[in-house]
Amino acid sequence: MTTQEILRHVDHTQLKAYATWEDIVKLCDEAIEFQTASVCVPPAYIRRIHEAYGDRVNICTVVGFPLGYSVTEAKAAEVRQALADGCNEIDMVINISDVKNGLYHLEFEAADQDVQAALFGHTHLGHLEYANGCLFLNPGAVCNYGPNLPVYAELLVSDDGSVRASLQQG
Repeated sequence: MTTQEILRHVDHTQLKAYATWEDIVKLCDEAIEFQTASVCVPPAYIRRIHEAYGDRVNICTVVGFPLGYSVTEAKAAEVRQALADGCNEIDMVINISDVKNGLYHLEFEAADQDVQAALFGHTHLGHLEYANGCLFLNPGAVCNYGPNLPVYAELLVSDDGSVRASLQQG
């Protein structure tokens, strides 16, 4: 795999709490130059990037960053705002306390929030399951932490809003 092929799968990231607009411009310009998959930025910069760069960069953000303590309703509102502002990809930090307490309630929360996909993890073990019309996905890890790794997920959201996913090994 060439460097350019690898870069097409990389989210060029600037999530520092003190990132300035100049830092974000540098990030976006580098993403265009090196043709990275996206720029991953704080939600406050999404609209400004979208207005400045249009479709020249894919915009990613992280909801519930960095600790994931926000309640599901707040994360859902963050997702809606990010999409309205021009975001193309959303990562979400799960509340680690919820992981320790079990994920059985995730299905109920997904139904309550009327979501099509619920992403969770950070166990490094990929998991993909459809239940009650919702996709539940742990994308795994792109680093080699054990047997049958690395695993990563491919998530496709169609223009009609339907969601498909697959786990890949490699």
